Amino acid sequence: MRFDPAEIRAAASKDFDSVWQQGVDYLGKPSSNHRYPRRTCQYGTPHPVFDTIHQLREAYLRLGFDEAMNQVIVDAGDVYKQFGSEALAVLDRCFYLAGLPRPDAG
Repeated sequence: MRFDPAEIRAAASKDFDSVWQQGVDYLGKPSSNHRYPRRTCQYGTPHPVFDTIHQLREAYLRLGFDEAMNQVIVDAGDVYKQFGSEALAVLDRCFYLAGLPRPDAG
């Protein structure tokens, strides 16, 4: 797939449009592995951190540890029950799906 750039420049100075149309001939047809869409599905690879987390999880379960789930979304009422008068300071440092009850808390 080698070509001479000087020859292409000389031909382009005479008739640019015809050289432009012949550009496909210089490159050739790509192999089936380099054409889109590809007809085969390839499997991705997991991120090393998540792969390590998965292996550690399995190791701890084999050792006899029980798995526990932490809540992702916690109700503000539960935070008030746990922290009492300091609840607003704790809630001030959390991500809210809505606004804070007191924007100057904390």
